[in-house]
Amino acid sequence: MTTQNRADEPDRTLFVGNLDSRVKEEILYELFLQAGPVSKVTICKDKDGNPKSFGFVCFKHTESVPYAMALLNGIRLYGRPIKVQYRSIMLPHAYFVLLFFIQLFFF
Repeated sequence: MTTQNRADEPDRTLFVGNLDSRVKEEILYELFLQAGPVSKVTICKDKDGNPKSFGFVCFKHTESVPYAMALLNGIRLYGRPIKVQYRSIMLPHAYFVLLFFIQLFFF
């Protein structure tokens, strides 16, 4: 994986919440593949190795992220509607670039 790919990984990653304990990484992979090529799927585990109710899906291309959110947010897996959102509440990368230039030229 190149440095650029690692640098934009947060922009290519979605948080997936409200997962039933029966949901496996393979299921999420197949589901999110409908929105575009997937590079990595992780379901978080507790200290005993049991799956938590959330995970992350990383796409190969940033363009797949908003499409996946629109396509898959709220669908039911094992009777539970999944919650699909950006990986964190951080602002998109472009906003940080804009803030940098504003500070550079005006402060």
